[in-house]
Amino acid sequence: MQTTRGINGGPDHFGIRTVRGTRFRYIRNFTPEATFQNAATKDPTFKTWRKTAAAGDSHARWLVHDFQHRPAEELYDCETDPWNRQNLTHDPKLAGEIAELRTKPDAWMKQQGDAGQPTEMKALERVPRNRAAKNGSATE
Repeated sequence: MQTTRGINGGPDHFGIRTVRGTRFRYIRNFTPEATFQNAATKDPTFKTWRKTAAAGDSHARWLVHDFQHRPAEELYDCETDPWNRQNLTHDPKLAGEIAELRTKPDAWMKQQGDAGQPTEMKALERVPRNRAAKNGSATE
């Protein structure tokens, strides 16, 4: 599970659930319509990528786009693509692998009482400093 609620420079939300099989990594992004951001997107290196992309560099444009615009589902072959750059969700030969891996986060979420995006939106309520501020105390 990953949430961006409350991280340094993060968006209001961008929840992810992921599972790794023996070879493949499956990722579900709850809000693919949202533009992903974090502290790295404000970093000088990322700003250089953006500038290079805007100047016409197709590789930089691909990197910037893929970092900030994530599809609803992703599947990566961790053996041949350890940096997770080639999303394989549209490969018909991997439909069985995708179907199997989809069930794993579903089962974990059910076990944990994780409702997906609604759970994401409640994440800050579970952070001790936020609960303390809400209750009017300095520490918890």
